[in-house]
Amino acid sequence: MASHLYDDIKQFDSRYRNLLTEHNRNARRLRDQKRAQGAAGDTRAAAAAAQAAYEGTVEALNRVDALIDQCIGREREHSDELRRQQLDLEGSFRAYEGIQQQYFAHAFPQADETFHYIMAHIVSEGGCLVCGSDAKGRAHDLKRQIAEGRCPVCDSPPDDQERVVGTSKVAAERVNRSQKELEAKRKAYQSLCDRRDAIAEQIGTMLDERRSLQEVLDTHRLKLAALEARLPASDAAISELEAAVKVGQQRVDELAKNRAEALRAFRNLMKRAGGLIESRHPRIKEHFQECVKAFLEESCELNYRERERIVGQSGEKVRFPGFDIMMTSGTFPDTPTARLSIDDVSESQKEFVDLAFRIALIRTASEGQGAMLVLETPEASLDSLFIYRAGDLLRDFATEGGPQGTVLLASSNLNDARACSQLPGFGLRV
Repeated sequence: MASHLYDDIKQFDSRYRNLLTEHNRNARRLRDQKRAQGAAGDTRAAAAAAQAAYEGTVEALNRVDALIDQCIGREREHSDELRRQQLDLEGSFRAYEGIQQQYFAHAFPQADETFHYIMAHIVSEGGCLVCGSDAKGRAHDLKRQIAEGRCPVCDSPPDDQERVVGTSKVAAERVNRSQKELEAKRKAYQSLCDRRDAIAEQIGTMLDERRSLQEVLDTHRLKLAALEARLPASDAAISELEAAVKVGQQRVDELAKNRAEALRAFRNLMKRAGGLIESRHPRIKEHFQECVKAFLEESCELNYRERERIVGQSGEKVRFPGFDIMMTSGTFPDTPTARLSIDDVSESQKEFVDLAFRIALIRTASEGQGAMLVLETPEASLDSLFIYRAGDLLRDFATEGGPQGTVLLASSNLNDARACSQLPGFGLRV
């Protein structure tokens, strides 16, 4: 009965705690829904305003995205056009260099082609190939001389030149015309670069604006979600929750009642058991000392004491009857001290104390009318000297019991059957 009540208390307690947790959760939800119903009007108004702000931000974000897409398209078009103009500009520049070389070939027909190339390189503002300087001043002078038909060496005007330079004039005009076309293409290319850079800068500004709008949108989304969470559920859902809370409360109360009844019955049972054990304490102590004195050199006795223990996890305490072992030692030979843990005694002492206590309880309860004891290898942890003593104790126990007799069931290691050899009817001696 005690075992069944103990298990019932733990089951009732476990079910009670689990159900109480669920019930409290539903009760909190119901309280929150009731509060939400009271402030539903203000919450809905705030949610509507948050929804409007959210949708307005979404529209602004969509407009910015559309503008960004347009600017990206324009930027790509400008980039494609820049690549085309760059190729055209490179072609025009190579043509301009060829015309310059032709000009200097006409102007200096006796000079080497290397000289023509060096002069053309200076005019093209590529720098001097002889000394490595940028030679911008010389390039400006050469361009002026070519434009005015002056000699690129002595700077003589056309009227002072004795040699016929008609072909040179034609070449100079081609150089001038090619230079103007090249400069026009350079200006157009640079203008297109500036426009593309402006578009790229505009895209960067709009991306910054988009990030700001996204942050605002996230803020509106969180606020709207919080407001929607504060809105009450439907009337049907609240009614269902109320019913669940009511049923849950009834089940919690029922389990609490069952647990209380089981605890009350268990306490009464432990109280009656404690009274019986306490009334027979002297007899148990007498039997125990008769058994244990055959094994231990130390003085050992029992001390009856009730102690409180928690049953389950609800914190309910029950007083249990029990015994403490009081044993002397080499340190305290005259004063027995309590041994409250199995670590306070040796392995042999633990075996003998346990065996002596069991036999003492059985002898007290059976009152000489016979009993049964089941043991598993009682000699397993004993030294050789104590094995014979354990066999003698078990023999004495097995031979008592009056007309009903006593039954002893014990397993043993037959490879070392010294304990078995002490039992009645066992003829093998090792």
